[in-house]
Amino acid sequence: TKDDRGIDYGRYHTHKLFAKCAMCPRSPAAFLCVHTLEAVCASHVADYYGGKSDRSLFINLLDITTSYDRIFWCEKCKLFTWKYTDVYEPLTDQLAYTKGSYWGDSLRDVVASEYRFKDIGGSRSLVCLGASCQGWRASQEDAEMAITLSVPCLTSAGSDTLAVFGVFDGHGGDAVAKIAAKALIAHFQAQVTISKAND
Repeated sequence: TKDDRGIDYGRYHTHKLFAKCAMCPRSPAAFLCVHTLEAVCASHVADYYGGKSDRSLFINLLDITTSYDRIFWCEKCKLFTWKYTDVYEPLTDQLAYTKGSYWGDSLRDVVASEYRFKDIGGSRSLVCLGASCQGWRASQEDAEMAITLSVPCLTSAGSDTLAVFGVFDGHGGDAVAKIAAKALIAHFQAQVTISKAND
């Protein structure tokens, strides 16, 4: 059926369209091909496109409700574009409307992040891992950080290097968690810069 703006997308639901990557078991997917209405994870956008003109334009679910200029991804051009905004506005409106804060099922895929720090206290190195699971949320709302700081007043302890780890819980959105992670790193670095040996 059609309305005055074109195809009626009212029967589509974000959770069903993005439920799973069409090329691997990852769930949920992140990019929806507007030509086929099949979704893929970020790792498989290029493979799914495969040089086919009818698989070149994707809707980016990750930023659909937060960054208006990053909704449409053209794999052929390798850039975000505004060109098709008016054409697919009914579809993006429907996806944003049905996205919600929670998925219908808990997402249990574990995503790991590796942090490597070299030359800590001489020739030593540090390797650590972070792991996250999205759960029921529609997007990953938490953030993590791992940094090393050179703290001169610690030299007497055998090393002036301090490792700092942090996990930030989003509680309904990722914005504050991500800002807090970046701000805390900057705060630590600033405090070390102005600190004195007897602080």
